[in-house]
Amino acid sequence: KTDDTSQCVPGFANVSRSVGFWYDRVSPSTFPSVAVVPAVQVNGAAISASAVTPTAFNLSFNAQGIATITSNYADAGMLRLNARYDGSSANNDTGLVMAGADLFVSHPAGLCVQSSQTCPLSASDSAYASCTLAYKAGQSMAATISAKAWQVDGDTDFCTGNGGLYNFVHANLPLSAQLLAPSGGAAPTLSPTSVNYVASAQANLNTNVVIDNVGVYRLSAGSRTLNYEGISLDLLHSQQQALGRIGPASFNLDSSAV
Repeated sequence: KTDDTSQCVPGFANVSRSVGFWYDRVSPSTFPSVAVVPAVQVNGAAISASAVTPTAFNLSFNAQGIATITSNYADAGMLRLNARYDGSSANNDTGLVMAGADLFVSHPAGLCVQSSQTCPLSASDSAYASCTLAYKAGQSMAATISAKAWQVDGDTDFCTGNGGLYNFVHANLPLSAQLLAPSGGAAPTLSPTSVNYVASAQANLNTNVVIDNVGVYRLSAGSRTLNYEGISLDLLHSQQQALGRIGPASFNLDSSAV
C-alpha cells in the first residue's frame, strides 16, 4: 500500500527481481527408482526440489506487478510450485520476504493399450477371419497399459513416440472390450473390469484379462469421465490393433448321429 492513501499498488512495478523456485511432490509423495527422475521445469530449466536450495530466476515485472513464467512437468501427479523473494540492500528492501505457493496437477495425455497377439483393424469379418487363432475363449491373455505424456495436439496413437509416465497412480482404472467380429455377435464378458494402476519404474502396468467368447475384440482402458486428483478427464483409449482371434476352448458332441 502507498504510505499516504493506503491504496494497494504493485510491490514490483517495471523492475526485475530474482525469485527462487522449488517444488514438492504431493501425490504420490514418492517416486519409483529410475535413472533420471523428472523434475518440474520453469522457463525451460529444471528447478530444485528443496526449499533449502531454491533455483533463482530473474523475472521482469510489468507495470501491474505481474511477471509471467512457463512451467512443465513430464510425469503425472499433484505437485506444489513454491516461490520466494528475499530482499537485499541492492534493492533497498533488506529483510523483506515474500513467499507463495500453488498446487497443480499433471495428468496423462493418453493411455497405450497393448496385447501380445494382435491383428490389423479392419471393417470386414472376412479380414478378421484371417487373423491368427491366438487364444481360446476363457483363456488368460497378457495385456500392457501405459500412461503416456503429451506429444502433439490431436494425438490418437499414444503407443508411438509418447514418453511414459512413471508416477501415474489410479485405483480401479476401468477396462472394457469391444466386439469387432463377427458382426452381430454377442457382447463379451471381460474379466477383470478394472485394474489398480500403480507407479512403476517401467512406466506401465502388466495385467491379464479373460474374454468369455469367441471373436476378435478391441481392448480399452480408462473412461470419458475419469476422476484423477480431483479433475475429470476424458481419458478413454483403445488398442491400435485388434485382440485375437479367440476361438472355442473345446467342442461338445451331443449326438453321435451326424
